[in-house]
Amino acid sequence: TVGKLVYLSGHGPVKEDSSRMVGRVGLEATEEEGYEAAKQTGLAMLSTLKSQLGSLDTVKRVVKLFGMVNCVEDFTDHPKVINGCSDLFA
Repeated sequence: TVGKLVYLSGHGPVKEDSSRMVGRVGLEATEEEGYEAAKQTGLAMLSTLKSQLGSLDTVKRVVKLFGMVNCVEDFTDHPKVINGCSDLFA
């Protein structure tokens, strides 16, 4: 925490059974599965915030969201995958 800002990093997609979602979009995973993985990453981030802050009630907004997509070289719809997280936060 810096002032009134909280910084998060290093999160990835975690399934309900606590295992990690794996695979490259365009090879082992579809774009839709990538979207769900990004959504699961957002849920993991919210879980971290709640555990550290005690409640999500003090979170007013997301200032910036940066995501990386593990994909095949010719995959070009990265924003559609990352929207899984940003749509959750909207």
